[in-house]
Amino acid sequence: MTKEEGLGKKPLRVFKKTRLGATRIVVIALVVTFVVGGLMAIYIAFKPLSSSSPTPTPQTHTHVVPWQEMAKYQTDYWNVTAKQPYTVSLNDSMTVLSGMQWLTITAYSSNVIIWSVQFINSTYIRYSNSNDYGFLHCNDGIVYVTVNDTAITYTGATSYTSSPAGVNFPSLAQIQTENGDGNFNGGHLDVTLTS
Repeated sequence: MTKEEGLGKKPLRVFKKTRLGATRIVVIALVVTFVVGGLMAIYIAFKPLSSSSPTPTPQTHTHVVPWQEMAKYQTDYWNVTAKQPYTVSLNDSMTVLSGMQWLTITAYSSNVIIWSVQFINSTYIRYSNSNDYGFLHCNDGIVYVTVNDTAITYTGATSYTSSPAGVNFPSLAQIQTENGDGNFNGGHLDVTLTS
């Protein structure tokens, strides 16, 4: 073998070994990457989700009906949207010159009445929903109406729950406040919706 042949072949052999070695290293690196990546993907896919889901923040809307509107026998319309479950707090501080208030608060979904509360005076109301109606004593003119898909609960000094079979209460769209027959001269109605 001549000196030139030896010089020409040695770098070629070294180059081939280096190239094959580099190729093997790249192939091994790719295989390791795919395996590790696959294991990570499997780990992520099978990692158990947290059992405690975040609790949605309750949305609160408020509305005030002054006594002056009821004194003129006007109807107050409050357009407010809420899906079940929701709670409406009715805090009635209105006063009348004499007799009873007959202040009526009615919740609608489109043209359908969902529920209705009538303050006769500060401690006595009449309620109704679907085919249920009755009377309820309340504390200081405060009544809570809690609605879910199939039932309504009125809470004052005592509570009454109605769950008629097959009833599905629709979403709330409007709350109307009317003067049934009261001679109002003071106070207001505070309505708070939490959903």
